[in-house]
Amino acid sequence: MEDKRGKEFERIANPDKNGVSSNIQVTCLPDNLKVTNGCNYTRKGSYLDDKYFIEKNYEKGSINTKTDSQMTGVGKGKLKSIKLVGLKKEGKKE
Repeated sequence: MEDKRGKEFERIANPDKNGVSSNIQVTCLPDNLKVTNGCNYTRKGSYLDDKYFIEKNYEKGSINTKTDSQMTGVGKGKLKSIKLVGLKKEGKKE
């Protein structure tokens, strides 16, 4: 289920050949991808997390999985936007 949602987000984000997308506001996503305080399809071990580095912007800060643990987003408030910020070289799921 989460792989399907991750692939749908990937299609909407439309990353370039390096795996970089524009910043996607969660309020602009279709209902089945909207989130409030977390995002299952971008969590550690998800399709998107296995394939891309992800930047998540919250009310009280942001995280970038290139340098931050996914858990550092805890306590930062509502998720505002998601951006794919590069391909991971290994662990890609197809």
